[in-house]
Amino acid sequence: WDMTEQGLQTCFKQFGSCTFEWPGKDAESGRHPPKGYVYVLFENERSVKNLLYNCIQESSEMNGEYYFKIATSKTQIKNVQVIPWVISDSSHLTCFAERLDTSKTIFVGGLHGMMTSGYAQ
Repeated sequence: WDMTEQGLQTCFKQFGSCTFEWPGKDAESGRHPPKGYVYVLFENERSVKNLLYNCIQESSEMNGEYYFKIATSKTQIKNVQVIPWVISDSSHLTCFAERLDTSKTIFVGGLHGMMTSGYAQ
């Protein structure tokens, strides 16, 4: 991909303050791998809602796919998929009478954004 972190910052700062996490980024050289995806972390939920409002939604369903137009350095316009992470999908209980024991909670990263905590069952 021909998009730099500075280019992404220019594109997404209109929605609010954000940072970027590049999976597999080389800490020593700062190079970003050409994986084709990056995590955009906004400081507040309002920014995410504003971004989604400015996206094209592929399906009329509530869980449709979102796409946002980005101009790349080669002056092409590309539709990039936006997969919001829903905080309510971050934990799953099979018995609602139980309480979540955070001392026995683990983080599992690198999962697709469309996956919910119910899949871990």
